[in-house]
Amino acid sequence: MKNIFLASLFILTFPFLAKAEGFDFYVDKNHAGQELGTIEKPFRTIAKAISKAEQNRPGLRRIFVGDGEYAENFILSPSIKLIGQNKDNTIIKISESSSLDMQGNNIVENLTFSGGVSALTIHGAATIKNCIIKNARKKGVDLPEGNSLVKISNSSIVENGGKGVYVQKGRTILLENNVVANNRGEGFDIRQNIFGVVTGNEITSNTESGIEILTSASDVVIRNNVIKNNLANGIANQSYPDMPDLGKINIRDNILTGNGKYGIYCGAPSGGVKTKTFFSESIFLDSNENVGNIGKPVSGSCHLERQTSEFIQKISSDIEKSTILQSDQQGFFYDIENDFDSHLASSEKVAQEIESMSLFKKIFFGISVQKIDLLYSNNLQLSTLIAKATSLLDEYESDELRDSTSLLIKSSNETIAFNDALIGKSEKTNIILWLPIKIAGIFR
Repeated sequence: MKNIFLASLFILTFPFLAKAEGFDFYVDKNHAGQELGTIEKPFRTIAKAISKAEQNRPGLRRIFVGDGEYAENFILSPSIKLIGQNKDNTIIKISESSSLDMQGNNIVENLTFSGGVSALTIHGAATIKNCIIKNARKKGVDLPEGNSLVKISNSSIVENGGKGVYVQKGRTILLENNVVANNRGEGFDIRQNIFGVVTGNEITSNTESGIEILTSASDVVIRNNVIKNNLANGIANQSYPDMPDLGKINIRDNILTGNGKYGIYCGAPSGGVKTKTFFSESIFLDSNENVGNIGKPVSGSCHLERQTSEFIQKISSDIEKSTILQSDQQGFFYDIENDFDSHLASSEKVAQEIESMSLFKKIFFGISVQKIDLLYSNNLQLSTLIAKATSLLDEYESDELRDSTSLLIKSSNETIAFNDALIGKSEKTNIILWLPIKIAGIFR
């Protein structure tokens, strides 16, 4: 009765579980009894679910986590999606001396991550949505140097011992509709050579600037944010002596108020000296509500009064359109990967059932025509998906997406070849055993 109740609870909380596939796994720390990773018999730890998921074919694997506090250390392997039952009640406690490492093409949703040196360290492409990230000793979210897209949306990044989000060189980012508050450092600290969009966030009461960005070689839109009551500047544009390249920083339609220094600051710390046109050729301001800060709305070192229409034209870019396109493409990749996985998992299951049949069953009952037809159907669907995925390869903005799609196509072609061989073998077996099948049919 308890197992039936738990299964019903999972389905009510995650309505789409009614369509769950064989590559989905389930975790409930309160489950007692056999652990199979199914809805009825979930694993008790996330680590065990990940270990099981790693044994399956490449591709998106989903792990659904029931409410509770999970104090365990694990690495989120590539192409694993972790989904909590409720972000307030599904809590992952991270050891003070470690971080939860996300290795690439990961999605985390409806979860609280608490503790750690950094709560999350993201090494590849990732999507974080509707999560709470809090109480890390240092950074809430750390993005080491790389070139993949990270999207963080509708999440709270609060009360961490250092920066809220630290974005290091080369990343593409989409940070939207988050609350970033009460961190003992910058809300967002964005290094050089960054591309992306920061929009719709409430960035408040952090002990450094709300947003700090190294202007050099970055192409970033900062718009429609509320940036208030931070101890330093609202937005601090900085650059160092060894970073001569101009940036394209578009700051527009933000509310900046109550910050402890300037609303918008420009500077070259560590003794660096920039030409008087560096920031005016790298930053464009438009329609910001910039009042009530302790310092001036814009620091004089920005020299924005020197801007000309030619400078402004140079600063304009299509980065917002490009970033949203990358985000959409990444989401589409996850969807098509899920479709691939459905047919790959089905093929694997049918193949195991056929190959595990005893000689007795093959002689007296033959190999199910329905199973053979399902292999035919899977091959047809996989071929359609391969054609669709192949047509998109040249459209992807991200090399990582191209590589992941190519691996998926390769794996699917191998499965089609295996299925074809198994279909031929099975049909040949049935032809040889045709008379016993007919006889068996009489007595069924």
